Amino acid sequence: MFLSLEFPGGDKGISLFVRDLKGEDDFRPQELSFTRFDSDRCKANAAINECNEVLGVLKTRGATWKAFTMLFNQFSWAGTTGWEYWSDDYTLVFQHALLVAEELGLPLHVHSNTMDMAIEASAAAKIDFGYEAATKLANPRQDPAIVYLNRDILQGRYYRLSNVALPPSMPKAPRICRNTAIAA
Repeated sequence: MFLSLEFPGGDKGISLFVRDLKGEDDFRPQELSFTRFDSDRCKANAAINECNEVLGVLKTRGATWKAFTMLFNQFSWAGTTGWEYWSDDYTLVFQHALLVAEELGLPLHVHSNTMDMAIEASAAAKIDFGYEAATKLANPRQDPAIVYLNRDILQGRYYRLSNVALPPSMPKAPRICRNTAIAA
C-alpha cells in the first residue's frame, strides 16, 4: 500500500490517500467497504476513522469527540481509498496522517504540493522527521491510477518521510490493524 498526503486539485481540499490496495479485482463501489474485514480497504478505512477518534481526545482535552467532524471518503475506486479533510488546521491534519501511518505500519508519503505545509505543521507540533525521494511501487496493481502515480514518483513529486519522531504529547496509534499483516 502507498499512503500519501496531498492536495489533489480541483475543488478538493487536502486529502489522505491509500493506493495500491490488494484484493480489489472485484471491487464494487456500491457495496459497503467494511464487509470484507480482512481487506486492505477495510484496514485502511478503519485506521483512518480510529485515528480520527484517538486524536480527537487530544484536541478536545479528554472529551470523546473526533479530531475532524468533516472527514469524508471522497475517493473510492478499485485499488484506492481517499479521505478529504474539510479543515485548514494543517497541524492536526499532519498529526492524523502520521498516526494513520503508524497504525498501518506504512511510511507516509507527502506530495510536493504539500511539503511546505508538512514542514510548517511539524514545527508547530514539535514533530521531527527526515525525508527522501519516494521510490516507485514494485509490483503494483495494474491500473491507470498506479501508472500515473509511478510516473509522478519518478518525476520527484512525492517524498517519503523517514525517522519520524512524534512528541510524547501525541496519542499512540490504536493498534486495531496491527494484529494482521499488511503488505507494504
